[in-house]
Amino acid sequence: MNSLLHSKLRRGSSDDNMIPLINIVFLLLIFFMVAGQMRAGLVGDITLPDANLETPTPPKAIAIQIDRSGQTYLFGTPTSIEDIQQQLQTLPAEQPLNIALQADRELKAAQLDTLLAALRGLSNATTSLYTKKGAN
Repeated sequence: MNSLLHSKLRRGSSDDNMIPLINIVFLLLIFFMVAGQMRAGLVGDITLPDANLETPTPPKAIAIQIDRSGQTYLFGTPTSIEDIQQQLQTLPAEQPLNIALQADRELKAAQLDTLLAALRGLSNATTSLYTKKGAN
């Protein structure tokens, strides 16, 4: 009888040891769910094109977005291409500029070329066209 009671106690204590482990796993799950959503979202209705390339994100990039209607945004604020060009030209010429260009996949090439032509005039700028990972 004593051994039966002892085995029941032992089985209950092993279940009790699982509770801290479950708590830790649950907290890690919540942490990674929150940490995964801390990226700045796209403004408007912009769908990035697909790509299979693995390129690092340039540090301290200047975010320029253009939606399918041709509306341009500088750091999420609607603005014209001329205003973007003026604002970028006022920055110090000795400091290299990293431009993160996010264009909608439905955007016409002629509309994108207008923005790229304005950015070509900046001698100290590097432009990266962002795409969505996982192209077929």
